Amino acid sequence: MRRTQYRIPGPGGPAECAVFYFGPGQGGDAKANADRWASQFHRADGGPAGEALKTREVKVGDIPVLMVEVTGTYVGGMGSATGGSERPNYMLLGAIAKGPDANWFFRATGPRATLDAQRAAFEGLVRSIKRTP
Repeated sequence: MRRTQYRIPGPGGPAECAVFYFGPGQGGDAKANADRWASQFHRADGGPAGEALKTREVKVGDIPVLMVEVTGTYVGGMGSATGGSERPNYMLLGAIAKGPDANWFFRATGPRATLDAQRAAFEGLVRSIKRTP
C-alpha cells in the first residue's frame, strides 16, 4: 500500500509525505478519501473540521487530480505519525490522482507552518506525475 514516504523539513518541525497505491479497483473514490482525511482533524473547540476541508480539481496532463487541504487539530488515523496524540495547528496537503485501474494517493501531514512553507514543493511533486507508456 505505502509505496514511498518522505520527511519534509520546515519551520514548524518535520512533516511527512506518503504515497499510497492499493491495487486495481482498491482504495476507494477521491471524495470519500478526502472526507475521511478531514475526519482526522477537528477545530480548536473540538468540533469536526467541516469547512476546514478545501478541495479543488486540477488536471496534470490528462490525469484528473483532486487536491485536498485540511487544517486544525490532527487526531491521527491508522498508522499516523502522531502515535494517537492530538496535534494542534496541523495541516494535511493531499492529492488523489486517477490511475487507469485505481487511484494514487499523495498525503503530506505535519505542522501547518512547515506545510505552508512547503506547499509549492508538494504541488510541484503532484504536477510532476505522468502516465508511463
